[in-house]
Amino acid sequence: MAKTVLEIGKEVLVSETAKKTVGCLSLLALAVVGLLFAIVRRTLLSRLDWLLLGLTAACLLASICLATFVAILRQRLKLLQAGSNIPTQTLAILPRHERSAYYWSNGSHGGKPSITLTAMFIVTNKTEIDIRPSGARSRKGKASGWVSVKGDDARVFAWCDIPPKTTVLADVEIRVRKVLKEGQSFKTDIAILDQFGNENWIRGIEFFHGPKDDQPLSKHHSRPVHTMNLPNE
Repeated sequence: MAKTVLEIGKEVLVSETAKKTVGCLSLLALAVVGLLFAIVRRTLLSRLDWLLLGLTAACLLASICLATFVAILRQRLKLLQAGSNIPTQTLAILPRHERSAYYWSNGSHGGKPSITLTAMFIVTNKTEIDIRPSGARSRKGKASGWVSVKGDDARVFAWCDIPPKTTVLADVEIRVRKVLKEGQSFKTDIAILDQFGNENWIRGIEFFHGPKDDQPLSKHHSRPVHTMNLPNE
């Protein structure tokens, strides 16, 4: 299975800091031995000797801090380099053909009337690494929500990674501050976000008051469409 960016970062951190840690600890051990020797023979040391010893200890401490800083910096650069290889569109989103896959229900948000949009999509990870859906967004109403996924071998929906080149079901729920009457529909574009902040859009999803029994969708919704090239509005 492909490695996530976090796993790559962990490997970089371990590999880079291990070498530096061994060297720094060796120097620190020598410094401690020197200090102990100085304490035992403190009566034989002059003020200049103590000054030189203090400067040596300060240099050792500074080298440890510098080595740690360099290791962290190299880790960040490795993570940025790994992230730069990730496409801006990581998920392909296809609609389901049942009308009951997209419905709205009345509710409240922050003490104000709202509707809750519930949708079910077919989502495929297009990349070579694990992708974790981190949220959902509605273009109309500029509202955000939650997303959970379920693979073929899973029993329930959960917030988890989608392995490379794998297709799963995604359950989306978004609260929009809007009032609708029974019989009205709500049409909007929906995005599923990943852990890198990429927005993967699907266009023109129409929500009906429901949930209703399964009914065929209109011709527009029965087409296998996804909007990887959807322009930002």
